[in-house]
Amino acid sequence: MKVSYSVKCRQCGFDFSASGYADQQFPPATCPKCEQQVHLFDRLSISIVSDRLLQRSRNEIDAGDYTVSIICSAMAVECALTQVFFKWKRMARTSPSSWTTTQQEQENWERDYKKGTGRGGFENSANFVSEFVCGKKFDVFTADYYSNRSKAVLIASGFPSYESQSKARFIHEELFKRRNKIMHWGRVNYQSEDASLALAAGFTAVNILKVIDRQKGEAMERDWREAQNNAAESVAT
Repeated sequence: MKVSYSVKCRQCGFDFSASGYADQQFPPATCPKCEQQVHLFDRLSISIVSDRLLQRSRNEIDAGDYTVSIICSAMAVECALTQVFFKWKRMARTSPSSWTTTQQEQENWERDYKKGTGRGGFENSANFVSEFVCGKKFDVFTADYYSNRSKAVLIASGFPSYESQSKARFIHEELFKRRNKIMHWGRVNYQSEDASLALAAGFTAVNILKVIDRQKGEAMERDWREAQNNAAESVAT
């Protein structure tokens, strides 16, 4: 799947579009004005493919293909959900020999995911992954985050202005209900507003999953440092 990004040349300041494939490293782009090469780097993420699917969704809105945009947004969220789950299943291995995941492990984890999400649907999936990673249901986590963070932090984390827009039910209604009508009803006449609302919900879901993942990593690091300090104190005494 191709994905296009807007690029600003650092040499001459010219804005242009570059493209690559969602599952591959982006090749250097050449500025059409000054021919300077521009290297494109992905930010650290729970799923680079998920981020690129959201970008593709935005591209489709710009191109006027709103139904495809909604499909890409839904795919991005589903990809983020499974990748976060797989990541922490991998981290939970008793004695991982490497960062490499075998195909058998992934198949086992996929079965665990399907079993845990039951009949499926975003709410079930979001709650299952959130509880597995941080011990809280999706809406409980977001409610706590809104209660304990400043507006500036919420904005920086990519959370919507209103807490109600972060609820699993809201995300389902804005994104997955539309996607389901494409799949099951054959509806393919969505408009720009529909796709934009779906994309916003997709970004919200992925950004919340990123925060859940980050907090889990920070908690793990704190536990590791505490264990190291306790070990050092035991040796000293």
